Amino acid sequence: MTCRVGALCWGPSDARDDALRGCARPRDAVEEIYVPLAFSEESGPNTPPPSAPDLSVDASVVAAAADAAGGKLNAKDGALDLDGDTVSFTRDTDAEDAAGDGTVRYRGAVHVTARFSLVDVAVKDPRIERRGDRNVLTALVSTSYNAATDTMRRVEIGQLPDGVVAADGTVAPGWYPVTAGIDTVGIDGAPDAVSDAVSDATSVTVGHIRLG
Repeated sequence: MTCRVGALCWGPSDARDDALRGCARPRDAVEEIYVPLAFSEESGPNTPPPSAPDLSVDASVVAAAADAAGGKLNAKDGALDLDGDTVSFTRDTDAEDAAGDGTVRYRGAVHVTARFSLVDVAVKDPRIERRGDRNVLTALVSTSYNAATDTMRRVEIGQLPDGVVAADGTVAPGWYPVTAGIDTVGIDGAPDAVSDAVSDATSVTVGHIRLG
């Protein structure tokens, strides 16, 4: 007669009981072995640090597009989905101390997916960098529509106003526009008023972020 864990053992009752007892089912309480397990609610050495909404981005348009495609926004590794329309990233002071270059660094990844993960585009680890006289918002972005975080490159998202980051790295809390430069030439074939308006513009607001 054979006995498998999770299966019935057939045979005379005594033999069956002996077989079941061999499958870790003791007949008497004195045969049970109690091994206490120490448990602590404290964070262990491999516990990731908690996430915080240190840099928040209005993602309502992207969230709506993902929802229409049967997907969603998926925030992880330091990023948070705050309310379905806003995502945030956590400031990474450890990376800042290690680099020592004055760049404000954030950690986290936000994935934008479609149904069955046929599309998985990720934005990861944004930074506020000083380039010349500009405060520039950059981030790692997937190199293709389904690359996720496998292959990424850092791209410039846009420019932030002056005074956002002090010389000592202190970030001024508040909502700020993110602007991108545009070509300052007229539009061929457009009415003069439209062409002149575009020619006079030097940047366009592409979004808003909240710091702090």
